[in-house]
Amino acid sequence: MFSFTGTTSRDRASALLAAIDRSQAIIEFDLGGNIQTANANFLRLLGYTLDDIKGRHHRIFVDPAEREGAPYREFWAGLRSGTYHSGEFLRIAKDGHHVWIQASYSPILNRIGTPVGVVKVASDVTAAKMKSLDDNGNRAAISRAQAVIEFAMDGTILTANDNFLSAMGYSLDEIKGKHHSMFVEPADRDSPAYRELWTRLNRGDYVPGEFKRIGKGGREVWILASYNPILDDCGKPLKVVKYATDITKETLANADSAGQIAAIRKSQAVIEFKPDGTILDANDNFLKTMGYSLTEIKGQHHGMFVDPAERGSQAYREFWAGLARGEYRAGEFRRLAKGGREVWIQASYNPIFGLDGRPYKVVKYAADTTAQVQRRLANEEVRGQLLRVADSTEELTATVNMIAEATNQTRHIALEAVGNVESADAQAAAARRRRAGDERDRRDHRPHYRTDQFAGSQCHDRIRPRRRGRPRLCGRRAGGQEPRHPGASGHRSDRRPDRQSQRHCRRCRQCARFDQGGNGQGQRVRQFDGLDRGATERRDSGDRLEHAASHCYVAMTRAWRQGTNGHLTALDDGARVAAHIHSTKQTYTQNRQPMRAALTAPEEPEVRPQFGN
Repeated sequence: MFSFTGTTSRDRASALLAAIDRSQAIIEFDLGGNIQTANANFLRLLGYTLDDIKGRHHRIFVDPAEREGAPYREFWAGLRSGTYHSGEFLRIAKDGHHVWIQASYSPILNRIGTPVGVVKVASDVTAAKMKSLDDNGNRAAISRAQAVIEFAMDGTILTANDNFLSAMGYSLDEIKGKHHSMFVEPADRDSPAYRELWTRLNRGDYVPGEFKRIGKGGREVWILASYNPILDDCGKPLKVVKYATDITKETLANADSAGQIAAIRKSQAVIEFKPDGTILDANDNFLKTMGYSLTEIKGQHHGMFVDPAERGSQAYREFWAGLARGEYRAGEFRRLAKGGREVWIQASYNPIFGLDGRPYKVVKYAADTTAQVQRRLANEEVRGQLLRVADSTEELTATVNMIAEATNQTRHIALEAVGNVESADAQAAAARRRRAGDERDRRDHRPHYRTDQFAGSQCHDRIRPRRRGRPRLCGRRAGGQEPRHPGASGHRSDRRPDRQSQRHCRRCRQCARFDQGGNGQGQRVRQFDGLDRGATERRDSGDRLEHAASHCYVAMTRAWRQGTNGHLTALDDGARVAAHIHSTKQTYTQNRQPMRAALTAPEEPEVRPQFGN
């Protein structure tokens, strides 16, 4: 292997050991594990000097947890028996840091093959090991979090982790050795797009994206995946590792949300703003509602849609300050379209939050409610008019009720007055009849005198005073002669004196119209009091009737005037009441003067009986 000219085999061996000593860390142990010697590379690697380690046991380089274990004891037992060991080992340096070495423990044999010591040749692989551990840790972390599957360059499945198997519903034995196309829909397996996927991977291209795959039983699975070719030192692909995340739920939810948003954008007006109110975008529905094009409003402020008086108000500034804080706003808003046209919208302002939890834009969804609002405002105006008419109707009802009450009161007063008038008329008629009878008696009856208080001389028209309240005798002569007037009833002289109202004849009742005072002078009393009282009562009743009628007329006239001012004319019933009141007014006006003349006519002159001397 090596040529050493002019030297012995011992020199050759020394040269080989020197070469190894220059490149490797070398340490020698006895069969008990005690350190005999170590080269400079080893001492430099672990940070010791030879005096620090010589005579000490190998365990000073081993982790305490490992040195007390059975494997460590078995390790040295094997070396003492002549067994060779090699591999990667973790060792502890003088300062305590970890050192990874690639080492071989070789027993040293004597001439008869008996182990007499152990030599370890090692190289520092700490950097490579740490990178490997880091890579392995990364792969393990990825494997714990994601679905991982490995393919040969022709698409044959090499292995897959539990996450992938769980997402697709298979076991490893069911898929290992089969082609990737088992996860693809039949219609896509022979498509140019699928063939292009594997062509790119064989070129070493990285392919990410969202993919629809078919799990066990035909179940639809959506994954967010990346196909990663693994290259050798020459840059040639060795295999393909796919890292995937199951996004089936998110994809279906996003599809649902996207469908809803698309439906909203088709049916509603949508516009987007920055948090300060600057317009970012708007859909066709919004542009059509407001009469603008996108270029006319993009970059402008929302205030262009607001009345100038409102635009500068504190409430409007607070409105956008609240949206910038992430506060939701919704309601009915009045906006101005192009040309100043009034537009009413039912809208919601929705702050959209970023990953940092702060709003980065505002999306407004709106519906044009101009026609409905205008109808509502018109209805409210009509409702107000109806309420005013209702108030007027209530006032009219109160007036009509007052009129009805006054009419009923007048009716009762009129009926009472009519009854009083009828009674007075009856009394007056009776008085007139009595007066006519008295007139006839006065014409037919000759005067007669009474010469004696008890004896029968003639009565005469001047009746002497009654003496001591004794009764007068009328119509009798002395000695019990018949009365002068045939058919007249005489009175016996022995009648009781308290029946004086019956002591004159039927035709001479006027004698009772004079009462005799105690002084012997006759005093005249009002005659025919029935006639006078009847006329008075009729006049008083007529005055009350006219007063009640006048009161009713005034009330009806006031209601009629209110009716003509537009209250009653709004209602058919009110119009009929107004017509009735007007008719009543005309009737009363026509009959008022005759009725008043009849009620206030002077009564007939009272006829008094005249007696001669």
